Amino acid sequence: DPFSLCRLIKDCKPFSEVPVVALTANVAQDAVKRCSEVGINHVLAKPFDRTMLLRTVRYYTVDHQQGEL
Repeated sequence: DPFSLCRLIKDCKPFSEVPVVALTANVAQDAVKRCSEVGINHVLAKPFDRTMLLRTVRYYTVDHQQGEL
């Protein structure tokens, strides 16, 4: 399940700071809260907008590395 996978990634020292973005059809408040609790950094709702996906990836890669948060 995605929650267990995220916990495994975040608990592994070399990958603990890797951002995790979830793509899900379930954006109910409790589901988003659970995502946050396991270390998922961002949740995108399906169907997702391509532009928003690209912005999110850029935020967690290029912008984050340049300190433009």
